[in-house]
Amino acid sequence: MTKRSKRGSFIVEGPVALFLFLFFFVFPFMDLATITLRTTFLYAAAHNAAWEAARAHTYQTSLDGKPSSIQLANYTAQRVAESFSGVAIKSVKTSIITTDIKTLNQTKQTTLLKAPADSSLNSYQIEVSVNADVSPLILYSGGSNFTDIPGLTKPMNLTFTDRQYCENPQGLNK
Repeated sequence: MTKRSKRGSFIVEGPVALFLFLFFFVFPFMDLATITLRTTFLYAAAHNAAWEAARAHTYQTSLDGKPSSIQLANYTAQRVAESFSGVAIKSVKTSIITTDIKTLNQTKQTTLLKAPADSSLNSYQIEVSVNADVSPLILYSGGSNFTDIPGLTKPMNLTFTDRQYCENPQGLNK
C-alpha cells in the first residue's frame, strides 16, 4: 500500500478556493465600500448646495448678475456630483423653512415669501434636497438568480437633505 502526498492537492484546490473567496467576499465588500464612498459624495453635494444657496442674495431670480438660491443649489450640486463617477443627480429641490422664534413652529415652502422677511419674529433657513442614483463598482446581472437589488444589480436611489441658515433673508421675497 502506497502513501499519497497531500502537497499536490493545494495546487488543484487553491485556484477554486481563491476564486470563490474573491467572488463571494472581496467583490461584494468592494461594492459596499464603493456605494458608501459615493453616498458620501452625494451628501457632500447636498451640503455644499445648501451652504451656497443660503449665501445667495435672492431666492428665485438673479439680481445684479448674482445667481439666486435655486440656481446656486442646482449648479453646486451638479458640480460636486460631476467631480466623481457613479453619482447621477435626478433632481434638486430648494425650499424656504420659516421658524417662528416664539412657538418654534416651522413652515416649508418652495415659493417666494409673500411679505419681506422679519428676522425679529422668524428665523429663515434654506433647505436643499438632492435625489440621485448611486451606482456600485460592479453591477451584477444574475438573470433569474437575483431580483432587483439596489446597490447590487441596479443603482441605489437616495435623497439627501441639508439645511443652512439664510444669510440674506430680505432677499427671500425676490
